[in-house]
Amino acid sequence: MGVFTGKGELIVEPSLDWEQRSLQLHIDETSVSESFSSMVLWFSDQTYEEIRSAGTASPSVDPGAGKALERMRSKLRQRRESPRSFLEAVLSGEDMDNIEADILADLYQPDAQGQFNAYIHGSKHDDVRYFVRPRGAAPQMQSPEETALLFLNPGADAEGVWYLSHLLGEYEEGTASSGEDHAPVDAIHYEIETTVERGKKLDGRTVATFTAREDGVRVLKFGLLPELRVSSVTAGGAAIPFIQEHHRKDGSFYAILPEGTKKGGEYSVEIAYRGDEVVRSEGGGNFAVGARTSWYPSLGTFKDRATFDLTYHYPKRYVLISVGTLQGKPEVGKSVATAHWKSDVPLAVAGFNYGDFSMEERQDEPTNYDIESYATKKPPDFLVNVSADLPSQGRSRSNLAPEVTTMSPKRMLQKILGEGQMSMRIFTKYFGELPYGRIALTQQPSFNSGQSWPTLAYLPVSAYLDSTTRWTLLGSSTFRFSNFIQEVTAHEVAHQWWGHVVGWATYHDQWLSEGLADFSASLFVQATSQKHDQYLRFLERWQESILEKNRFGFAPNDVGPLWMGRRLITAKTGGAYRRLVYPKGGYVIHMLRQLMFDREKGDQPFINMMRDFVKTHHNQNASTESFKAVVEKHITPDMDLQGNGKMDWFFNQWVYGQEVPSYDLKYKVSPGDGGNTLLTLTVTQRGVTENFAMPTPIYVELDGRVMKLGSTRMVGSMTTDPIEIPLPKPPERVFLNGNLDILAHESTVGDL
Repeated sequence: MGVFTGKGELIVEPSLDWEQRSLQLHIDETSVSESFSSMVLWFSDQTYEEIRSAGTASPSVDPGAGKALERMRSKLRQRRESPRSFLEAVLSGEDMDNIEADILADLYQPDAQGQFNAYIHGSKHDDVRYFVRPRGAAPQMQSPEETALLFLNPGADAEGVWYLSHLLGEYEEGTASSGEDHAPVDAIHYEIETTVERGKKLDGRTVATFTAREDGVRVLKFGLLPELRVSSVTAGGAAIPFIQEHHRKDGSFYAILPEGTKKGGEYSVEIAYRGDEVVRSEGGGNFAVGARTSWYPSLGTFKDRATFDLTYHYPKRYVLISVGTLQGKPEVGKSVATAHWKSDVPLAVAGFNYGDFSMEERQDEPTNYDIESYATKKPPDFLVNVSADLPSQGRSRSNLAPEVTTMSPKRMLQKILGEGQMSMRIFTKYFGELPYGRIALTQQPSFNSGQSWPTLAYLPVSAYLDSTTRWTLLGSSTFRFSNFIQEVTAHEVAHQWWGHVVGWATYHDQWLSEGLADFSASLFVQATSQKHDQYLRFLERWQESILEKNRFGFAPNDVGPLWMGRRLITAKTGGAYRRLVYPKGGYVIHMLRQLMFDREKGDQPFINMMRDFVKTHHNQNASTESFKAVVEKHITPDMDLQGNGKMDWFFNQWVYGQEVPSYDLKYKVSPGDGGNTLLTLTVTQRGVTENFAMPTPIYVELDGRVMKLGSTRMVGSMTTDPIEIPLPKPPERVFLNGNLDILAHESTVGDL
């Protein structure tokens, strides 16, 4: 560790080669600018030897060094329960780093490459962090890159992830990949016993079994809610040391193995813990179950998959639903029920829901799937009282219709059950069968968000309100919010495929989970809409979300490529991540579907491709490139624009790029041979660079029926030569993008 203080100009020159120095520091003592006040270096590599060999010993110690170190240690141990920004949530939230524990992990592992961390406190930028970490520079983001430059300053324009990259040596050797996994171990099984006491306190014991991916690993970081205080950790029947700071400082939990692991070896650690903040009563028999990835000590949640053996003890007056399959019936005692759930199918995460639930279930024969629906008899208190959390804030209870004060979510059980059943049928057809055998659709108190764990979906309470009640609560906002209600069940059911059966490798690839779930919801909307226009309006909402400019004149698509994922979240970009990764991810899949559509085979080529993707990535984490490889395996002649069997052109434009074209169609109709009609047209693609290519679809409407005539290949900003197409009769309409096949700014039609 080292501390620098004083005035001077700090120039950061990141070098990507580990053997070269990863951070070059040039301090000009004669400079009058004060670009930094202090810098603290934490390292487990050769930094000390390099600095010592390059410099001279100082006869005195800067008196400000101790204060700088104290200030930085305080900042690094300051956990924020309500982070003010995405980056603060990453660096100072529930899963924040304990730098001393991370350094200890390197010191205990003889073959560790070592890490380098620079924490800079300056006059202009209060908190700048530069990392070179072989295990990933930003593990909370599932970062595959090893080098990062981060500016932490919530609310400031400069805050954000300024730089993330692999090491230069990886690029030179061709090993740099967005699919890199730096985890030192793989979890393979969890045995968890949990007691929920009076709806709030949680008492737990977990035995985590894992295999080592490296030799010499001794320090293991677990994901665990800091409010859950660990009382003991054992391995092989003997107590072992662990690290867990104060829950309001750095509550991250680490276990220290008695000796280093052997690569491929299997190990188990037993952890006992107790605390609150997991289950919170919301009134009316409703409970908010939080800490859904950290209510038990977990290794690599969503990164690897493990089998689960779960035992729950809870007040018998309530119902508890878990991931997995219930083993027998719950044992009911005087006041406590005990239920045993198990999953022999590996899962990416475990969870449960809990409340005064009523249940309806249905065995769906076409999919051979058990579908369950759970809801409470009474709404949570915030709905009854019409709290300020709702868009209808300020309306007193006395002004509400009787439907609000007497509403019962359980009345909508059959509706949710039907939506779940229809979703399962559609998605099974398109993506293949699931391995789980059941899904429980459960109500949660949240009004406008859902979540999906394997076999268990948490749906917002708003989905359990009828349209009359929603109108009473939301007024004129009802129509817009109804779109969310229409899609949320399908979106969460789709996550059984996208996120669980097929995971995502890193933050770069999370669009494959959220985008595919949004696309799946579009299939549901298309199948359940009475008119095709309803489906088109769904796609138009995607377009608006991606391309609509904010008050500063910027659209979410202007912020960055889809592949940037959570790095799109900054103080200046607002909700760009949510408004881009979900709908644009879905639109990319929609465009592939349209490209693969065959006049005779319909969606079958696309279905074959998606089923192949699920099959080849079963219980694995997909990367953008591995998905592209499956698309290329099923490439059609119309998709092979480069003539090399590759889809680089498509992914470079729509996943790694930001361009969006505009189109113009001009046409005329004249008499043709034999009494037919001759359609003559030109197509223009504009607003793109010279290599931007897309097959652009042409549609006509004849006798009220819309049909696709074909596509013309467009490259760059260009206009086609006149195209002549014979038709049996004059068309009612001629137009482009009939199914919104391409994400475009506009598609105009005029006379030729």
